[in-house]
Amino acid sequence: MINYQNLKNFDAAEYLETKEDVLLFLNEAFSSRDTDHIVSAVESVLRSKPVRAMQGSGGNLKNVEQTFGEDRKPTLQTLICIAEALNSQLGLFPTDCTGAIS
Repeated sequence: MINYQNLKNFDAAEYLETKEDVLLFLNEAFSSRDTDHIVSAVESVLRSKPVRAMQGSGGNLKNVEQTFGEDRKPTLQTLICIAEALNSQLGLFPTDCTGAIS
């Protein structure tokens, strides 16, 4: 029988080892179009090894956790800081879903 009290909660942050992992993880979260999932992903990213290393080195993310909104909604500035620290950029891309701009 499994002792559920000994099971550890899954934390995606523990599996994000590289900047590329973080980018893929965030892109997948954004593609879900689920705001709760996106916020959870951003929280995981902020706890991940690559981001913690950038914070420790005085990068753009040094104080980004403080800019994370109290209402659990990342500000645009938070997302821009994460993107810049990952040598990436935010963007919008056309989709083929109903109502998309073509």
